Amino acid sequence: RGQFGLPERGHLYLCPQRLAKFHPAHDELLRRILETDSDGYLVLIRPENRDHVVEKLLRRFRRTLGPLAQRVLFVPPQPGATFRSLLGVGDVLLDLPHYGVSLMAYDALAEDLPIVTLPGRLKVERYGLAFHRKLGLMETVVSSAEEYVALALRVAADREFREHLRRQIRARKHVLFEDMSVVREHERFFEETIAS
Repeated sequence: RGQFGLPERGHLYLCPQRLAKFHPAHDELLRRILETDSDGYLVLIRPENRDHVVEKLLRRFRRTLGPLAQRVLFVPPQPGATFRSLLGVGDVLLDLPHYGVSLMAYDALAEDLPIVTLPGRLKVERYGLAFHRKLGLMETVVSSAEEYVALALRVAADREFREHLRRQIRARKHVLFEDMSVVREHERFFEETIAS
């Protein structure tokens, strides 16, 4: 954690998505998580040369989270392997309900990091669900805001439960990274495209 300037103690709720994905309707969930977990920190990525965007989001957080906004921490953008190291020190990754985790889920699951997801109706709200269905691991997929908050808190604070989830991910993630049917489908597509 020290490598990223993060507290050595406390629970780290990672939300390293692009700041444009932070819908205001999500703030209430973040507030409830930080309000309940006095040892919790929300960790976001500070984009380069976008200080005005960060300040705008922080102004909103000061309004919607109040004093809890002090526990929203920013780390600089991290290159590939270092980003994976950041995911490795987190306790849980929060999938944003209004704009899903998308490709970042591959990095998180490669590091055995549990992802709490609340799927919606739109495709951009359902990527997390798709990853968990592929894994056959639905323990961190919830159906309400209340369940989202409760599960995020449990994953972060309950080490035994978190390790159980990590073991489940570790045992199943090969279906994401070693699915040869996907490779064959890409081969077929390119062969047909080149031939036509």
